[in-house]
Amino acid sequence: MIRTRLCFVAEGVIRDGETNAISAFNLLEQIAAVSVPFFIQRISFFVLWERNADDHNRIDGQFTITLNDTNLITKEVSLDFSEGNETRTIINLGGLVVQSPGSLRFSIQLQDGASAEYAITIVVPPPTVEQATPTQH
Repeated sequence: MIRTRLCFVAEGVIRDGETNAISAFNLLEQIAAVSVPFFIQRISFFVLWERNADDHNRIDGQFTITLNDTNLITKEVSLDFSEGNETRTIINLGGLVVQSPGSLRFSIQLQDGASAEYAITIVVPPPTVEQATPTQH
């Protein structure tokens, strides 16, 4: 059965073309926004998959991003294990508009039932109310 070994969301994920090494920077667990809506300029979803020798070499699935049960993005994905028993999925987004605080979920659901999911908590501080200081005349 195909399973997830590692899954995260970061500001950036890069695969080195010569060494095939993965570099990630600014792993995201929570985003504290000043206000909503706001724009995330760069964001990447990374999954390291592992399979058994008797699993298929190729399998299709669906990538989704949701915010509080509202679907923001859906895209078909394919995994290719032809190089061995591990493969990676890197999805780089050139920007994402977040409309409200809550749970921003990135997931891939494969046709065989395997899945990978990572959630980021979006928080917005409550508005502050400043009390005017009375002036003396």
